[in-house]
Amino acid sequence: NNANLNTLSQITGTASDVSGINKTEVLIKNVTDNQYWQGAVWGAALTWINTTGTTNWYYNISSWTDGKQYLIQSRSTDNATNVETPSAGVSFKFDTSAPASSVTYPANGSELKILTTITVNSSDTTAGVSNVKIKIKNITDTSWWNGSIWAGTDPGFGLSVSGTTSWTYTAPAFANGKTYLIQSQATDNATNIETPSAGVSFK
Repeated sequence: NNANLNTLSQITGTASDVSGINKTEVLIKNVTDNQYWQGAVWGAALTWINTTGTTNWYYNISSWTDGKQYLIQSRSTDNATNVETPSAGVSFKFDTSAPASSVTYPANGSELKILTTITVNSSDTTAGVSNVKIKIKNITDTSWWNGSIWAGTDPGFGLSVSGTTSWTYTAPAFANGKTYLIQSQATDNATNIETPSAGVSFK
């Protein structure tokens, strides 16, 4: 419940009853737009859809829209024709959009005497940002900070920063007269990963 998803093709569940399960139905609601799944399209009519299976049931659907919140409820009918009173169900947000991040300090093109803390801002409309990582490159010497030393191999985005929407990273020691590049990459709570921007460079 309250999950953040970027893919969902099958709804599954279980049912049980002493007299056996005759069928299970699901009610699928787009909470954001107050629409219900009709079996082929979304519409205003509240519609219970038959699933496949009895004690273990499933329903295939992939008609989700980015940025929307959904609610799924189920109800079973047993072999004595008793119909379950549905529970509150489970809700989730569907998010296929990548988050965004940007290095806010240092400024692009700046010339600095000292740099102790790198700052990054991030945002994500639907699921929220899970984490941000950065990459620091010494352009002059073609080396990268790997968290311990300057190395000749690109480590990727492996430097974790601290924060929530505003993030910080304690800067390594920078050498005089060198040009550096800092890039950031955010991941949201639906596991969508940002395509990094060009970043900021400074001396």
